[in-house]
Amino acid sequence: MGRRAATSEGSSLPQALLRIMAEGTSRGRAHAAGALSQIVLAGPDATALCCEQPGFLQGITMHCVHGEDSEKNQSAILVNNCAAVGGPSICMAMAMHSGLIGALKSLLLHGEEPQRSRAAGAFMLLSHSTSARKHLLRGGSRPRQQIFLSLLAYSVDRAWLSYPQQ
Repeated sequence: MGRRAATSEGSSLPQALLRIMAEGTSRGRAHAAGALSQIVLAGPDATALCCEQPGFLQGITMHCVHGEDSEKNQSAILVNNCAAVGGPSICMAMAMHSGLIGALKSLLLHGEEPQRSRAAGAFMLLSHSTSARKHLLRGGSRPRQQIFLSLLAYSVDRAWLSYPQQ
């Protein structure tokens, strides 16, 4: 059967879910991202199957930037799961996608708390891949200090919020 999970229309399940992410309602887009985030947990082959779909990373990026809160949350979870399971080549593809890195940075700085935590987690998981970490450190199309200052600001904010107030 290979890495293709067929649907009744002949397209793969990831393709059908990506179509919903592109054309569905806000709730449908969030559910599609949630379904994809569960599919990629099946292993590296499932992650590659999803990530190799045309427009996959761009679609996630658009939802992280322009989606409603539920879409942003589910898309951030999807990024985390892809980075956790996909291996070095998937992490590198994600790290090289400047739009995705910019969207994660924006969630880190301006998102609601669940989105901020998930964006920080995505950077942590991406940095587990040596090649992706090196790319992020070089900064890709952005200076590396911007990413790490964003993470530092997030961690300081989290520490302040968890510090007992008197």
